[in-house]
Amino acid sequence: MRRSVGKNLRERFLFRSKEKLIGYIKQKGYLNYEKTNYYEALSEEQKKNAILNASWLREQNKIYIEDGIQVFKLLAYTNFDELILYLSNIIRS
Repeated sequence: MRRSVGKNLRERFLFRSKEKLIGYIKQKGYLNYEKTNYYEALSEEQKKNAILNASWLREQNKIYIEDGIQVFKLLAYTNFDELILYLSNIIRS
């Protein structure tokens, strides 16, 4: 018999803001979360390499994704390069 998740249980884990989620993570001691900006500390060469490596990795997984395998089931996947390029375009606009 399949049990459905009750509304109260779902709402218990729904965070209305990132601050509430971060507070929960800190309170439970899951990890020592601190807001960081490692990307800005990287050199331009490191940034370019990170973007190229992310693009290469996604291309390696393309056949699996096209076959319907969900990205979270892959051993390694990233779209870091797409995110950085998207954010770069927003900043330049």
